[in-house]
Amino acid sequence: TTEIYTLSLHDALPIWLVTAESGFDDETQTFIRIDHQFSQKLGVFFRFLDDPLHLYAPNGLRQALGVPGVGNSNITDGATLYLGHVIYVLNDKNVLDAGYSYMQNWVTATPVGLLLPANSPDITPVLPYPSTLARIPNLSINGGSYAAIGPYRNTDPVTQLYMNDTVTSGRHTLNVGFNLEYQQAGNNQGTTNAGAFTFSPSALAPGSSETQYDQAFANFLLGSVTNFQQASADLADLPHTNIYEGYAQDDFRVMPRLTLNLGLRYSYFAQPTSGKLSGYPFYSQVNFVPSVFNAGNAPAMTNTGLICTSSPCAGGAIPNPGYNPYNGLIISGKTSPYGQKVTQQPLTAFAPRIGFAYDLSGNGRTAIRGGAGI
Repeated sequence: TTEIYTLSLHDALPIWLVTAESGFDDETQTFIRIDHQFSQKLGVFFRFLDDPLHLYAPNGLRQALGVPGVGNSNITDGATLYLGHVIYVLNDKNVLDAGYSYMQNWVTATPVGLLLPANSPDITPVLPYPSTLARIPNLSINGGSYAAIGPYRNTDPVTQLYMNDTVTSGRHTLNVGFNLEYQQAGNNQGTTNAGAFTFSPSALAPGSSETQYDQAFANFLLGSVTNFQQASADLADLPHTNIYEGYAQDDFRVMPRLTLNLGLRYSYFAQPTSGKLSGYPFYSQVNFVPSVFNAGNAPAMTNTGLICTSSPCAGGAIPNPGYNPYNGLIISGKTSPYGQKVTQQPLTAFAPRIGFAYDLSGNGRTAIRGGAGI
């Protein structure tokens, strides 16, 4: 990427800095597939995929622009898959097929530029909360970004087990089966637990030749902070959910020229529950439910839309002594009426279907097919 920055000095011509930041990616894909027919009745195959992608990103994870050398990060992104499948012929009228798979997706980001403490050992600000992120705070000067996300870790494992059985009996072809999935997906935030300082320009004097950047940079040198943010902890969660599905279908040849397809599938999509990302404290899930919101516990608001808890409030509002910051929120395992979940669990996900195939002339050359399902 080519990035341009302008440093305007007072009573001097602008200085233009043009730099080309280089990055690289290194990807090695490994595919293995083994098929084996043990007998006329039993066949199996196994597939393995490993696809790690290593990136050196000049601006870091999800950062479009940045000051050269600051947010540089090592990023990994990839997936690993194991899949086994078996087909077994019980007899000439009954065939089973089943499979098992495990897939792991991941994304990690580790800052290695000037935000790494080892590269900026003289930057040691005193923060309100201890930081568990191994980097110095993010910085913004008049919109110029000295920032990175990380250390960051995202993981997304999925385990699946399924089976199908096809049975032919007279005019009926029956298909029954099930699908089970265990899914997880989670990450840490990797953002403001390290702190984030913003320095904005002050009002320029009439006729001043200074730029807004001059003013913002002067505020930075003076330590006049416009805004500071820090999360009290680097939050992380690994919510998980299960899927249980079963189905049955009958392809019924009513007469030589008409076949009906009658089926029903049931799916149980479990509402997610909180999990624990390795190396991080456990955090509950939270949801806003309008029915448990009490207007009497709402906060007083300023005329600029900010919460006001102490007088005087801009715009004349009076602080509400009954203000509750958890007003309208339910917390899994604590105040949630759904136990470890924060939403109601649907139980009626039935999916019926009906179809037909009709041979118009009886010679197999023209057919009409139709169907409907939910």
